Amino acid sequence: DAAGPQALAPQAGEKVERVRTTLSLGSTASIGGTAYTIIGAMTRQDEEMTEWTEYLLYSTRGPFFWLVETDEGWFRADVLHAWPEWSSLSAEVATLDKASDEKLYDYDSRVSWAAGAFNWRVAAGDVVHVFEFEHGQATLSAELTAEELSWSRSTPVAFDQGRAGYAGSSSAFQ
Repeated sequence: DAAGPQALAPQAGEKVERVRTTLSLGSTASIGGTAYTIIGAMTRQDEEMTEWTEYLLYSTRGPFFWLVETDEGWFRADVLHAWPEWSSLSAEVATLDKASDEKLYDYDSRVSWAAGAFNWRVAAGDVVHVFEFEHGQATLSAELTAEELSWSRSTPVAFDQGRAGYAGSSSAFQ
């Protein structure tokens, strides 16, 4: 039945193939001695139309984490289970582990494209408000919607690490 869900499946597959990402869904790599698989990928953009790609990595032996590809390089983002102290949406400082992170930006981020499996329901057009704070090379990010708030900490992935086991190398993810 061409009007049923089966007719949509080939179209969805064609959409995934048209979007070019550096890493592919289903690719695997050994990261820190643990096998990880890319189970989800999405592109997002801010209000200034700057775009980046986020890959959700999964392992049966390690935590989920995000690998984020930007024009500035690659970053590993880990979801925080213990949240920073942050007094209000307008506060200029967030404190985590006794370190004060200074607010850099806050902006809306929109999902341009998404495919694969995620730990929440995500679709093109979804918007979150992002607050970014910095301390040294680490960045704290709060993502806020009408339904939830989540925090993550991202750190740069060195170029040689990227080539060896994260990203940017076709031999790292297969």
